[in-house]
Amino acid sequence: MILELMKQVRMGNVVKACGRWHKSSIWLLSLALVIALSGCSKQRSELSIKKAKANIEQAREWNADKFDESKGALEAAVNALKNAEQAMAAQQFSQALAAAQEAVKQSKQAIDNARTRYADQVLQQARKSVEVARINDGDKENPELFKKAEASLQVAEEKYQKQKYDASIQASRETITAVDQLLAHLKNTAINKLDELKGKLKELEQAEAEKYQPQAIVRTRENIENITKKIETDRDYKQAIVLCGTAITDAENGILETKKAKAQAELRYLESKLAEARADEALIYAPDRLQKAETAFQSLMVNYVNNQFDTVLNTIPQLKPQFEDLVTVTRIEATKEKIASVEKAIKTLREEAVDVHLPGRVEVMEKLVQEAKELFNNNDYDSAKEKASQALIENDRIVALFDDLTEKYIVEAEQAWETSAQTLEKMESFFKGQPQSAVVDQRLEVRRQTETTNLNAQRDVASVQIRDAKRYRSERRFKRAIELAQEAKKTSDQIVSNTFRLVAEHALIAVQDEVSDLERKGARQYASQALSQVQSLVEETQKLLSEGKNREAAEATAKARAYLENVKQLLAQRAVEEKKRTEDILRRLEGSNPPVPAVINVRNDSPGGGQNDKYLLPEEEALAAGKTPLVLAQASSQYVAGSPDAGPSLALANENLPQGTKMTADNPAPVQTGQPVAATVGTRPEPVSGNSSQKREPTLSGAPFVAAAPGTASQPTGTNSSALSASSPDSAENIRVALEQMLQDERRLRDIRKYQPGAIEQARQKLQESSEALIAQDYLKSLDAAREAQRILLTAETNAARAAARANLKAAADRINLAEAAGAIMYAPAQLTEAISLYEQTQKLLQQGQYLQARDVSEQALIAADDARLYNAKKARDLAALSTQYGGWKAAHPLLVEAEQNAAVAEELLGNCETAAEGQKLAEEAVRQAQAALDHSRDYTFQERLDNIYRALNQALRAGANYFNVEEVKKLIAELSEARDEYCTRNFDAVEMKLKDIEAGLARVLETTPLVLEQNLQENTSRLNALIEAGAENYMAQEVDDVKTLMNRAAVDFRKGDYQSSYINMKNAIALTDRIENRLQEQVYFDAASEILSQLDACFKKFALILEKDPSFLKELVTQPNGAAASIRLSAAMSPNDFKDSIRDIYLRTIHLKPPTSQEATHERLILAVKYALTAAENFQKLYLLDQVSLQDAYDIIDTAYNQIRQAKELRADVQLRMIDPQARSKVIRAEKIVNY
Repeated sequence: MILELMKQVRMGNVVKACGRWHKSSIWLLSLALVIALSGCSKQRSELSIKKAKANIEQAREWNADKFDESKGALEAAVNALKNAEQAMAAQQFSQALAAAQEAVKQSKQAIDNARTRYADQVLQQARKSVEVARINDGDKENPELFKKAEASLQVAEEKYQKQKYDASIQASRETITAVDQLLAHLKNTAINKLDELKGKLKELEQAEAEKYQPQAIVRTRENIENITKKIETDRDYKQAIVLCGTAITDAENGILETKKAKAQAELRYLESKLAEARADEALIYAPDRLQKAETAFQSLMVNYVNNQFDTVLNTIPQLKPQFEDLVTVTRIEATKEKIASVEKAIKTLREEAVDVHLPGRVEVMEKLVQEAKELFNNNDYDSAKEKASQALIENDRIVALFDDLTEKYIVEAEQAWETSAQTLEKMESFFKGQPQSAVVDQRLEVRRQTETTNLNAQRDVASVQIRDAKRYRSERRFKRAIELAQEAKKTSDQIVSNTFRLVAEHALIAVQDEVSDLERKGARQYASQALSQVQSLVEETQKLLSEGKNREAAEATAKARAYLENVKQLLAQRAVEEKKRTEDILRRLEGSNPPVPAVINVRNDSPGGGQNDKYLLPEEEALAAGKTPLVLAQASSQYVAGSPDAGPSLALANENLPQGTKMTADNPAPVQTGQPVAATVGTRPEPVSGNSSQKREPTLSGAPFVAAAPGTASQPTGTNSSALSASSPDSAENIRVALEQMLQDERRLRDIRKYQPGAIEQARQKLQESSEALIAQDYLKSLDAAREAQRILLTAETNAARAAARANLKAAADRINLAEAAGAIMYAPAQLTEAISLYEQTQKLLQQGQYLQARDVSEQALIAADDARLYNAKKARDLAALSTQYGGWKAAHPLLVEAEQNAAVAEELLGNCETAAEGQKLAEEAVRQAQAALDHSRDYTFQERLDNIYRALNQALRAGANYFNVEEVKKLIAELSEARDEYCTRNFDAVEMKLKDIEAGLARVLETTPLVLEQNLQENTSRLNALIEAGAENYMAQEVDDVKTLMNRAAVDFRKGDYQSSYINMKNAIALTDRIENRLQEQVYFDAASEILSQLDACFKKFALILEKDPSFLKELVTQPNGAAASIRLSAAMSPNDFKDSIRDIYLRTIHLKPPTSQEATHERLILAVKYALTAAENFQKLYLLDQVSLQDAYDIIDTAYNQIRQAKELRADVQLRMIDPQARSKVIRAEKIVNY
């Protein structure tokens, strides 16, 4: 082209040449520009990439990847750098240049963002390094370096204050380097000491410190850990060096103690072997070996005492076999000796015939010694020795059992001998004490004496045999000892048997004589069964003697004599009982003494003895003799049954009976059913040797006493006394029961004294005859006389009851007439009808001869007639008495006085037929006056109670109840108003119950009002303390302080009596506490909501590769050339599936979060934001399935997803703004006041 232009110039065609040159130059310039531009983009891209790498390296050096401010920019720079490198590799220089420039920009941004934080971080490290230098005395180690470090630190501080962060970083690094150089020597020294300590730890482990000194190795490991921390973390090298020195010394001591403990354990092992050998009697079986071992052990002990533990530990393994051989040899010899001893013991036992008395025991020893021999032959010396020792132990057991068996035989022989000796002595004493006149046949006596001499001789022989048996036992000649003991026992048993025969034969004759004597005295009538038993026992004794059963015969004889003594005692007891009962009744009749239990006073001698025994003495003789009466038996109390035979018992008040009646003047106590009325004399127990199942003579018992009804009313009941025969036990029991009932009823006794005084004298005479007969031991006569006296008294009682009933009947007729005259049929018809009915019933009972019942019914008729006659007078008095209970003397004094006076006058007028009608009217007036007084008294009492209640109510209100117990006070006022409305005199009692409840309620209000304040203070204090612990002072410190102040004021105002102020302060404190609690709940909600937003942001960030793109980007990706939609799979930090799952988890947590009431609207927007995000995530998940929908639907899905993400972010920002404002107002001032009330 240039050549052509030059040619044109030469040819003179300048214009043409110029035109062509202009066109060519334009083309050339364009070509050059394109070439230059393409070469410049590549170079610029390389330069930008290089610069971006340098910036990224510097940013990482400044920890930009760790700071929140720079982390995002650094990651963006890295990603941009990666894109630039990929574009360079694809020869896309313009794109590479743009990406590289973006990387440079982002990396610079990361450096700028990290510069401040890194400068601060490095400055802190420099400060820490200087502080470490000071801790390690750096100013003394190297003053120049220390000053240099301080100067560099000061420069760094100044540069940092001036925001020259690069210079500050450089100065801080120089400070750190200077400190590292300064402390390098100390650090190396500390590390070397630590290595030395670790070496000591290995020595401890080699010395088995884990076993012998675990604490030493634990301490060493702890020291290593602490020192390592001092060096690496605290960098306190000087302290680490000091600790290393102490720890090394402690470890060396631990090594020494470990060796000492190990040597001590080994020495104990050798010592145990020596002790084992000595226990096995090595001094006898291996003395040389034992001496050698002891010498070696003493040498080891000397080394141990001198702390030569290494020598001890090195020597012990050589000595162990020697000590073990000593034990083995000793056991072999000892086992041989034990086996020989067992064989010798077996031979001795065979000679003593042990198999006869202890069969099978020697075979056990033989089996054990055989096993010991087999084990010994198999070189199992320990087991052999054990078996031999077991055999010797078995030998000791056999000898002990044989000795115990011998002792048992000897003891049995001694007991038999003692029994025989005692039996002989008792027999001799029995016959020596018997008078000669009691001997029936002299030949029998001579025979007894001869047999007694023979028995004494046999007893002496048995004593010698027992003495020899004891001697043989002490010599361990058990066989001979047992034989002698058995012979002695047999002899002693024969002595006892023969002795019993002699006693039985002689005692049998005496018993038969006494039975005959009792039969003659009439004992069969009162103890026929007991006498029959005695006779049966006599016959049984004779039979046993003929069969040779001597002991049983003697026992039967003793039993017969015991029964014989019981017969005597029974007769005596019955006589005393009847006499005592009669005497008690007479004393009551004569002197009105109270009833006393039946007690038998006898001599100190046992009753029922020989012929010289006396059962009783008169009281004068007993006192003269100076002997204390002996109480044989105090009978258990019997009870009065509620039977109709006893008749009703009534307590009659004298005020109900006018003067001149036929009733008694006293007020007797009623007879109560089930109370004790008398005592039964006990009987002597049966002898122990007798048969306990044998029946004794029964006591006198039978049906309740029923007196026979007379033929006519005039017939005396004394004619029925013939039915009470002494020969009938039932009649005797009936008499006893009737007398006991009479003793318990003072009215009967008074009637007898009043109407039958002669009968008392007759009974006294019969009682005197009974006493005389008892002294003469004529029991039958004594019983008959006593029972005759009782019959006299029972007859007198019946006659007295008849006379009293007739007198009461007459008086009742007079009272009934007076009542009718006074008009009682109008005022007291029931009482009058009852009196007439009882009157007629009394007449019928008299006609039937039931005088006791007639007397009781007549008394009731008399009372009923008097009640009918004085009905209004009594009613007036009752109403007046009731009025006085309600304060009648204060409210209605004149009416009460008039009512009492009228009632008294009316009672006098009602006692006369002529004035009865006037008295009845006066009584009616007294009733009216008493009723009026009662009404006035009730009104007065009610008003007085109301005044007291109102005073208490005012007191409660003054005490603050209207502020602290409002509901209770309202309730009490309503109840009080209701009680006032309901009150009238007739329902006073019902209203009074309500007044009592109101008074109790007022007392409760007065008592609990301070407690209400205290409870509120305690509850609010607990709430406030809980809120303070939850951090309430961080947000509402002033409000917390105000609550404390208000509670203090409430307590102070309550003490001052300013209850309104106290109530208001307490109310304000509670309300303010509620505000604090609500604010704290809001803060808790804000924290939870902030956490949810943070998690939502994290999910957005991980899915940013998609979210930061434009929807058109995804649309291009899903559009195929054929116009159909394609599914895409994205490679990002979080896949669409993971993105959806994460958002769903956040949504579930959000809907379960419970907001406070004030933040419900915010919470709804939060839920809506998360829900939009969840819906968007579901749409993004559909990117995998876009190939299954149309292209337009795919575009709609993408647009919807991005739109929902946008709405979610907008709602998230709105929620964040809502939470920022309350947080900005939070206070961090802490209150220090203490609540004190």
